[in-house]
Amino acid sequence: MEHKSRIHKITYKAFSRLNDCRCSPWISLSGVWLEKAGFEIGDTVQITVQDNALNITIKEKSPTPHHLSDKYKEMLTDYLRSR
Repeated sequence: MEHKSRIHKITYKAFSRLNDCRCSPWISLSGVWLEKAGFEIGDTVQITVQDNALNITIKEKSPTPHHLSDKYKEMLTDYLRSR
């Protein structure tokens, strides 16, 4: 796979604790590009934190790939088209 940089916006996730509302930075990653990079549903990843950088590597591959069944894909496609 050709290595590419991706630009994402860091958003927030709000949570409450004992009458106090807090927000923390939130990054959501999803897409076919993750699969093309070798990441699969069910894999265990290691996130190494450095100053101003995160490095995500696969720690353990999923023993059983979690691919959607054809029937489920069809149902999901029909649902999304009906919206």
